Amino acid sequence: MLLLTLPGSDKEFFLDGLIVETVLLNLWASDLARVSATCRSLCMPALAAAHRSLLTLLGGLQCSTLRELERGSWIAQLAEWEDVVAANVVWLQADREAVKLQTKVRGRPIILEAGTLPPARWAACLPA
Repeated sequence: MLLLTLPGSDKEFFLDGLIVETVLLNLWASDLARVSATCRSLCMPALAAAHRSLLTLLGGLQCSTLRELERGSWIAQLAEWEDVVAANVVWLQADREAVKLQTKVRGRPIILEAGTLPPARWAACLPA
């Protein structure tokens, strides 16, 4: 149980472990680091959430870490793997009007949707 008092009001809320875990699992590594540095009682739950998020992320990449290469906290390792995922960009060859970009997600542009090239343009994309 976690007692939360909102600033500017005298209302108190009790949060059970499931709610706290759900909130923490939806944070990026940088946010988890901030939470664990700010609130001492959330340090261990933040580390547990980072570990679970890391395992989920690695499962999505279909890989695992080598035990002897694991260094630092779970939050630091999650941050490194988040950078790997963010840098893992697939470049598409398409006409500009066939691609819809979202401006930025965590400071990086991402592709929302990409149309396919018509068959008549395939030859232009093949290496010579």
